[in-house]
Amino acid sequence: MGKLPNYLLEHCRQNCSLAAMDWSEYYQELEIGLQELNLSTIFKERFRPYLFHHIPKIALAGCPNGCSQPQIKDIGVTGFITPQLSENSCSGCQTCIAACSEKAITWHDEGIVIDPLLCVSCGMCIRSCPTEKIIPKESGWLLSLGGRLGRHPKFAKFVGTAATGDDAKNWILSILHDYCSEGLNEERLTHYLERTELVQD
Repeated sequence: MGKLPNYLLEHCRQNCSLAAMDWSEYYQELEIGLQELNLSTIFKERFRPYLFHHIPKIALAGCPNGCSQPQIKDIGVTGFITPQLSENSCSGCQTCIAACSEKAITWHDEGIVIDPLLCVSCGMCIRSCPTEKIIPKESGWLLSLGGRLGRHPKFAKFVGTAATGDDAKNWILSILHDYCSEGLNEERLTHYLERTELVQD
Protein backbone atom coordinates (compact mmCIF):
# COMPACT_ATOMS: atom_id res chain seq x y z
CA MET A 1 0.00 0.00 0.00
CA GLY A 2 1.23 3.50 -0.82
CA LYS A 3 1.20 6.55 1.42
CA LEU A 4 -1.76 6.46 3.79
CA PRO A 5 -4.18 9.41 3.96
CA ASN A 6 -4.58 11.36 7.20
CA TYR A 7 -8.30 10.58 7.29
CA LEU A 8 -11.10 9.17 5.16
CA LEU A 9 -13.95 11.61 4.54
CA GLU A 10 -16.75 10.00 2.56
CA HIS A 11 -20.00 11.50 1.37
CA CYS A 12 -23.04 10.52 -0.62
CA ARG A 13 -23.83 11.76 -4.12
CA GLN A 14 -23.91 15.53 -4.55
CA ASN A 15 -27.21 17.08 -5.66
CA CYS A 16 -29.09 13.87 -4.88
CA SER A 17 -32.86 14.25 -5.27
CA LEU A 18 -33.38 12.22 -2.09
CA ALA A 19 -31.22 14.42 0.13
CA ALA A 20 -32.90 15.88 3.20
CA MET A 21 -29.96 18.24 3.83
CA ASP A 22 -27.05 19.53 1.74
CA TRP A 23 -23.69 18.43 3.15
CA SER A 24 -21.75 20.22 0.38
CA GLU A 25 -22.26 23.61 2.07
CA TYR A 26 -19.72 22.79 4.78
CA TYR A 27 -17.68 20.02 3.15
CA GLN A 28 -14.87 22.25 1.89
CA GLU A 29 -14.47 24.02 5.24
CA LEU A 30 -14.40 20.65 6.97
CA GLU A 31 -11.64 19.45 4.68
CA ILE A 32 -9.59 22.58 5.44
CA GLY A 33 -10.10 22.07 9.17
CA LEU A 34 -9.07 18.41 8.96
CA GLN A 35 -5.90 19.28 7.06
CA GLU A 36 -5.00 21.94 9.63
CA LEU A 37 -5.03 19.32 12.39
CA ASN A 38 -1.83 17.86 10.90
CA LEU A 39 -3.00 14.33 11.65
CA SER A 40 -0.23 12.58 9.72
CA THR A 41 2.52 13.84 12.03
CA ILE A 42 0.56 12.88 15.13
CA PHE A 43 -0.34 9.41 13.86
CA LYS A 44 3.16 8.57 12.68
CA GLU A 45 4.37 9.25 16.21
CA ARG A 46 1.48 7.43 17.89
CA PHE A 47 1.33 4.30 15.73
CA ARG A 48 4.36 2.22 14.85
CA PRO A 49 3.67 1.14 12.20
CA TYR A 50 0.87 3.45 11.03
CA LEU A 51 -1.69 1.19 9.27
CA PHE A 52 -4.96 1.59 7.41
CA HIS A 53 -7.18 0.68 10.38
CA HIS A 54 -5.70 3.59 12.35
CA ILE A 55 -7.13 6.16 9.94
CA PRO A 56 -10.14 8.11 11.31
CA LYS A 57 -13.16 7.44 9.14
CA ILE A 58 -15.86 10.09 8.72
CA ALA A 59 -19.06 9.96 6.68
CA LEU A 60 -21.47 12.69 5.62
CA ALA A 61 -24.93 11.59 4.47
CA GLY A 62 -27.66 13.83 3.10
CA CYS A 63 -30.50 11.63 4.36
CA PRO A 64 -31.27 8.48 6.39
CA ASN A 65 -30.54 6.29 3.34
CA GLY A 66 -26.92 6.71 4.43
CA CYS A 67 -25.23 5.82 1.14
CA SER A 68 -21.87 6.91 2.61
CA GLN A 69 -22.37 4.41 5.46
CA PRO A 70 -22.29 6.70 8.53
CA GLN A 71 -23.55 3.72 10.55
CA ILE A 72 -20.13 2.02 10.42
CA LYS A 73 -17.79 5.01 10.60
CA ASP A 74 -15.94 6.50 13.56
CA ILE A 75 -17.90 9.72 13.03
CA GLY A 76 -21.17 9.96 11.12
CA VAL A 77 -23.35 12.94 10.21
CA THR A 78 -26.78 12.37 8.64
CA GLY A 79 -29.27 14.98 7.43
CA PHE A 80 -32.90 14.83 8.55
CA ILE A 81 -36.19 16.73 8.11
CA THR A 82 -39.06 15.91 10.45
CA PRO A 83 -42.53 16.52 8.95
CA GLN A 84 -45.61 18.07 10.49
CA LEU A 85 -49.11 18.87 9.27
CA SER A 86 -49.96 22.48 8.41
CA GLU A 87 -53.31 24.28 8.39
CA ASN A 88 -53.47 23.93 4.61
CA SER A 89 -56.19 21.79 3.13
CA CYS A 90 -55.28 18.27 2.03
CA SER A 91 -56.27 17.43 -1.55
CA GLY A 92 -56.62 13.74 -0.71
CA CYS A 93 -54.21 12.73 -3.45
CA GLN A 94 -52.31 10.43 -1.05
CA THR A 95 -49.06 11.10 -2.90
CA CYS A 96 -47.32 11.32 0.46
CA ILE A 97 -48.45 7.80 1.35
CA ALA A 98 -46.94 6.45 -1.86
CA ALA A 99 -43.73 8.41 -1.25
CA CYS A 100 -43.22 7.04 2.28
CA SER A 101 -41.32 3.75 2.13
CA GLU A 102 -41.60 3.42 5.93
CA LYS A 103 -45.43 3.26 5.85
CA ALA A 104 -45.42 6.03 8.44
CA ILE A 105 -48.34 7.87 6.76
CA THR A 106 -51.85 6.47 6.65
CA TRP A 107 -55.22 7.72 5.43
CA HIS A 108 -58.18 8.05 7.78
CA ASP A 109 -61.58 9.68 7.57
CA GLU A 110 -60.12 12.89 8.97
CA GLY A 111 -57.21 12.86 6.52
CA ILE A 112 -53.58 11.79 6.70
CA VAL A 113 -51.87 10.76 9.91
CA ILE A 114 -48.09 10.62 10.43
CA ASP A 115 -46.75 8.02 12.85
CA PRO A 116 -43.65 9.57 14.51
CA LEU A 117 -42.44 6.12 15.64
CA LEU A 118 -42.18 4.90 12.05
CA CYS A 119 -41.00 8.16 10.46
CA VAL A 120 -37.24 8.34 9.80
CA SER A 121 -37.32 12.06 8.87
CA CYS A 122 -36.19 11.60 5.28
CA GLY A 123 -38.38 14.44 3.97
CA MET A 124 -39.84 12.54 1.03
CA CYS A 125 -43.42 13.25 2.10
CA ILE A 126 -42.68 16.96 2.38
CA ARG A 127 -41.24 17.13 -1.13
CA SER A 128 -44.09 15.09 -2.60
CA CYS A 129 -46.99 17.07 -1.10
CA PRO A 130 -48.56 19.38 -3.74
CA THR A 131 -50.55 21.48 -1.26
CA GLU A 132 -47.96 21.95 1.51
CA LYS A 133 -50.21 20.14 3.92
CA ILE A 134 -46.99 18.46 5.08
CA ILE A 135 -44.24 20.93 5.96
CA PRO A 136 -40.91 20.80 7.81
CA LYS A 137 -41.07 20.82 11.60
CA GLU A 138 -37.40 20.39 12.45
CA SER A 139 -34.30 19.84 10.37
CA GLY A 140 -30.61 19.38 10.94
CA TRP A 141 -28.02 16.68 11.36
CA LEU A 142 -28.01 13.44 13.33
CA LEU A 143 -24.63 12.83 14.97
CA SER A 144 -23.24 9.34 15.53
CA LEU A 145 -20.00 7.93 16.90
CA GLY A 146 -18.13 4.67 17.28
CA GLY A 147 -18.98 2.65 14.19
CA ARG A 148 -16.36 0.22 12.92
CA LEU A 149 -15.72 -2.99 11.05
CA GLY A 150 -12.85 -5.41 11.66
CA ARG A 151 -12.59 -8.10 14.33
CA HIS A 152 -15.17 -6.56 16.62
CA PRO A 153 -17.63 -4.67 14.40
CA LYS A 154 -20.06 -2.18 15.89
CA PHE A 155 -22.75 0.12 14.61
CA ALA A 156 -22.25 3.79 15.39
CA LYS A 157 -24.43 5.16 18.18
CA PHE A 158 -26.60 8.26 18.03
CA VAL A 159 -25.18 10.94 20.34
CA GLY A 160 -27.12 14.10 19.46
CA THR A 161 -28.09 16.55 16.76
CA ALA A 162 -26.64 19.67 15.16
CA ALA A 163 -28.90 22.44 13.91
CA THR A 164 -26.60 23.53 11.07
CA GLY A 165 -23.87 22.10 8.88
CA ASP A 166 -21.42 24.51 10.49
CA ASP A 167 -22.32 23.11 13.91
CA ALA A 168 -21.77 19.57 12.60
CA LYS A 169 -18.40 20.57 11.13
CA ASN A 170 -17.25 22.11 14.41
CA TRP A 171 -18.38 19.01 16.31
CA ILE A 172 -16.27 16.75 14.08
CA LEU A 173 -13.20 18.96 14.37
CA SER A 174 -13.58 19.27 18.15
CA ILE A 175 -13.63 15.49 18.59
CA LEU A 176 -10.55 14.99 16.44
CA HIS A 177 -8.72 17.86 18.13
CA ASP A 178 -9.32 16.27 21.52
CA TYR A 179 -8.31 12.87 20.20
CA CYS A 180 -5.02 14.29 18.92
CA SER A 181 -4.37 15.87 22.33
CA GLU A 182 -5.58 13.11 24.62
CA GLY A 183 -5.26 9.87 22.65
CA LEU A 184 -2.88 7.22 23.97
CA ASN A 185 -0.13 5.45 22.05
CA GLU A 186 -1.60 2.82 19.73
CA GLU A 187 -5.13 3.98 20.60
CA ARG A 188 -7.47 4.09 17.62
CA LEU A 189 -10.16 6.74 17.48
CA THR A 190 -12.90 4.15 18.07
CA HIS A 191 -11.20 3.04 21.32
CA TYR A 192 -10.60 6.63 22.41
CA LEU A 193 -14.32 7.32 22.02
CA GLU A 194 -15.11 4.35 24.25
CA ARG A 195 -12.46 5.15 26.86
CA THR A 196 -13.62 8.74 27.24
CA GLU A 197 -17.25 7.59 27.27
CA LEU A 198 -18.20 9.70 24.28
CA VAL A 199 -19.70 6.40 23.15
CA GLN A 200 -21.35 4.24 25.80
CA ASP A 201 -22.68 0.70 25.56
